[in-house]
Amino acid sequence: MSSSTPPGAPCPNCLSGYILPGEPSGQMVKAVGSSPEAYLSSKNTKPPEGGQKKAIVLLTDIFGLPLVNCKILADAFNERVGVDVYVPDLFQGRPPVTLEQIQPYQKDLPGEKLTWSEKFWFVAKFITFLPGFLPNRPKFANIRAETFIRGLKEEKGYSDIGAIGYCYGGHVSTYMAATDLIKTTIVTHPGMINASMIEAIKVPSLWQIPEEDEQTPDKLRNEIRGILNKKDGIAFEFTEYRGTRHGFAARPNLGIPQIKQAYEDALDEGVEWFKKTL
Repeated sequence: MSSSTPPGAPCPNCLSGYILPGEPSGQMVKAVGSSPEAYLSSKNTKPPEGGQKKAIVLLTDIFGLPLVNCKILADAFNERVGVDVYVPDLFQGRPPVTLEQIQPYQKDLPGEKLTWSEKFWFVAKFITFLPGFLPNRPKFANIRAETFIRGLKEEKGYSDIGAIGYCYGGHVSTYMAATDLIKTTIVTHPGMINASMIEAIKVPSLWQIPEEDEQTPDKLRNEIRGILNKKDGIAFEFTEYRGTRHGFAARPNLGIPQIKQAYEDALDEGVEWFKKTL
């Protein structure tokens, strides 16, 4: 990670992006007794085959439920996979930042750099966000997601659950892949993961990685592939999307053709992955 970014801090592109077009078709529900309200997309859910009730849990980026993108994506998976899609509140109603606070630091294409002035102001702003980040560190989100997914199985009767995590949520979906609560996972431009988390994975996993991402440097990419290649009987796929940076699949600039195409391709790939492994 750049020396201009505080240790352990998300990269600038972890905290920036664009709003997807469209209006959500789902609703906020009290899905699990002990958890906050979650977004549920179920308009296009098909009757379960063979009595196997399935669901997808979409784990959000750092902006959480207030950013509409996670709901638009949930609706897309519901429409195309045909199962209920839940988006839990990983931040208990208090995401650390908003998109508007960070938008000026968005860089869309590989090779684009923040100016020294932009780096300075990004670091200065990040320091002001620390009080919001501290109670929302990944270890807390992991517990919240685990509680939520366990509740879906025990209280709602879902037999098979798949997870997909974007950015911050990619850490959580990687963590969940080491539990017995999900059947399959998708990890999309994740943040704050390490080799020990990959070692613990025990379900099929799809990795969607940008061409350029401070959160997944070449060394970590090689570790991911090397570790997963040695896991006999546990399928994985690893796709690098050329011409993209962190955030392309969750907060894309659809005005740039190559990013729009990568966003659509990643969504298509995710749909097919769930159809195959869930």
